[in-house]
Amino acid sequence: MSTKPHRLFPHGEFRQLAPNLWIVRGGLSFPLYRNMVVYRLPDGRLVLQSRRTQRSEDEAARWSAGGSRNVTVLNWALNLSAEYKGASGTKLGQSGSSTFDQLSPANHDKFGHQDLFGWRNLKTLKSLETLSLTKSFALNLMYTNDWLFSACDSLFNSSGGSIAIAKNGVAGTHVGQELDSFVTYTHRAEPKSYGSSIDAPK
Repeated sequence: MSTKPHRLFPHGEFRQLAPNLWIVRGGLSFPLYRNMVVYRLPDGRLVLQSRRTQRSEDEAARWSAGGSRNVTVLNWALNLSAEYKGASGTKLGQSGSSTFDQLSPANHDKFGHQDLFGWRNLKTLKSLETLSLTKSFALNLMYTNDWLFSACDSLFNSSGGSIAIAKNGVAGTHVGQELDSFVTYTHRAEPKSYGSSIDAPK
C-alpha cells in the first residue's frame, strides 16, 4: 500500500440510500466523477468504499472480450461461444498494489464450473458449446484455461482470499485447465443444471 499523502478533491452533498447508508459524488483531477458509498456501523464508525486515483504504476484494471455463433447440427441448435477475461495483479518490486478488486463477486461459470477462482490477478480463456436438443433440454461442454497476470501475486478464490502465492515468481503463471460437461433443463423459465467436472492436467 502506498504511504504517499492523498490529494483531496471536491465532492457534492451526501444522499441517503437506506438507513445508515449514503452515497456521495466526488471529483477527480480530470473531467470525470466517482461515486463513494458510506455506511455507518452499529458502533457509530463509518466505512467508506471508494476507488482512488493512483499513480500509473498502481492502477488496477480488468477487461473482457468474447463472441458467439449459432449453427445447426442434425436439426439441433448449437451455440458456440468463447471469451477472454483478465484482471491485473501486482508485479515484483512494485511499491504499491495494482491487484484488481472485484467488490461484489458473482463468478458462477465465469472461471470454470467449479467456481474456484476470483477475478483478481487472473487471465482466463473460456469456451462453451451448448447443444439444444429440445426447448427445455440442452447439453453443455465448457473448457477453461487460467494463467496468473503476475507470477509474484496471489491466486485468489471467488471471495477474494489468497489460495497460494510465490512472491519470487518461480512457480510461473500457468494455473491449470478445467473441462466440464453438464446438462441444463429449463422448467417454467427456471433453469436447472446437472453434470460433472474434471481437472485436466496442467
